[in-house]
Amino acid sequence: MLKTAGHTVSQGNSLGRLLSAIAVALLACLLLAFIGCGGGSNSSGGTGSGSSGVSVVHQFDGESGMGNPPLYKDHPDMAIGANGTQVVETTGQSVTVYAYDGTVLSSTPMQSFISQATGTVGVVNDPRLAYDPFLSRWLMVCSCSANYLMVSASSDATGNWKGLPLSADSGDLLMAVGFDKNGVYVSETDATGVGKLFALPNADVAWSGSGNISLAHEGIATGQAFQMPAIDLNSAKGATDPEYYVSH
Repeated sequence: MLKTAGHTVSQGNSLGRLLSAIAVALLACLLLAFIGCGGGSNSSGGTGSGSSGVSVVHQFDGESGMGNPPLYKDHPDMAIGANGTQVVETTGQSVTVYAYDGTVLSSTPMQSFISQATGTVGVVNDPRLAYDPFLSRWLMVCSCSANYLMVSASSDATGNWKGLPLSADSGDLLMAVGFDKNGVYVSETDATGVGKLFALPNADVAWSGSGNISLAHEGIATGQAFQMPAIDLNSAKGATDPEYYVSH
């Protein structure tokens, strides 16, 4: 158990509670695969129905990479999130914000983005992000010169971001971010295969003005490698209810 600022992080084999979430995630992955590979128009804004029978409501091209051929195409480290008005794509090369019709609202090289938010960048590894509707903010994690958590100032991903390292580790194998009504949760796996779990209450994450994310109530636990925190959208969740992580 990991408890911080009135809420608890629970480790273990919580398969009963995770089963439905995993099933939904697998279904989403299958649908994305069908949409990406099932045919139809490949042009920006195209619609169509692939051979799978899945109807594509809307589609547009994401980042294609810099250079010819693209320099980063062998390991794009992609992640994507949406909040109802914006779609944000991250790769090891850049952070790109789109409107829902595919219009590019902003595109910032990843090195510049992290430097503006936190300072020293180092080598970029596995940027991951999610939109937290409880905070109306974007959350992003990335292992660079340190293992960073970066948070937007608002629901507008084109605005300011701030961040800081959650630990002295760097160069991990994977970071992941999750959230619930009570807080924000991050997992990392260092180069030796040791996992760490971080818990931060919402009040410490939602920075404003000249402030930054606070680590005043940060909870840290050592866990298994390659753990992933849940994204829990239960708006009725109690203040002391546990957060769940899944591991291999």
